[in-house]
Amino acid sequence: MICREDLQGRLDHLFEDFETIKVLEAGGGANSFVKWPGSASLTAIDISQEQLEKNAYAEEKILGDIETYDFGGRRFDVIVCWDVLEHLDDPRKAVDRLAGMLRTDDLFIICSPIVNSAKGLITKFSPHWFHIFAYRYFFGARNAGKPGFAPFPTTHRFFISPKNLVAFGRSKGLQLEYYREFESAHIADVKKRSLLCYCIYRAVAAFLKAVSFGWVKSDSTDFHLVFKRQSYSCSKCASDKAGRFQWDPPCRNPSPRQTICTQCTNNLSGLPSGGFPISNQGH
Repeated sequence: MICREDLQGRLDHLFEDFETIKVLEAGGGANSFVKWPGSASLTAIDISQEQLEKNAYAEEKILGDIETYDFGGRRFDVIVCWDVLEHLDDPRKAVDRLAGMLRTDDLFIICSPIVNSAKGLITKFSPHWFHIFAYRYFFGARNAGKPGFAPFPTTHRFFISPKNLVAFGRSKGLQLEYYREFESAHIADVKKRSLLCYCIYRAVAAFLKAVSFGWVKSDSTDFHLVFKRQSYSCSKCASDKAGRFQWDPPCRNPSPRQTICTQCTNNLSGLPSGGFPISNQGH
């Protein structure tokens, strides 16, 4: 809870830069975990019809897969993936598509398990029926595994590790605004329900950390991450107006040193007014 409050405080500060906020909750399901200002309009997309039927916060609900759904060129000021990426077959594709809908200074919020944590690896390599069994008979969730109820099938691709996500985000022109690791409330719940199971988990986590020479995290299990779409200065006139012009389509490999604003582009190439920024690297 403290970690979520810390994240919310940072988001409240970032939201001050927006007059109105168009939000996409990607894999939004039934609940939103962010407190939005009154100026926000929320769209939720989810692959589960049952989850969308229970959704009471979104003004627009879309039944679809974020890996393949065609948004038709729509843009959003803030995109949220909250406990979503670990369920996708190709999270890289989803993150790439979603990042392409962001303009300068827009935000991308991600909450996800740390795949190289002890909890993440146990989840990754254990069968889905075991997750349902644990939710239903250990945590007491009677509807676990039924349509529209957690736990949902997971993939836990190694792409969603914090290190890989940050590197991928930077390659797409996203700068890291916030990052924090924390331990899932599930661990405290395990301790509350069975001290023996908790001690076994701690022992396994410590063992995995030791034999992996620290690669496996034994304490943190999840993370919050906030990206912000970078703005760029023109490499010829040093004008920060370059950041006002959007990459459309988004530049695949943006580089501030190779960005030219619209006016300089027109002067160089004779393009009519209204041209778009270019980069020496491929789009």
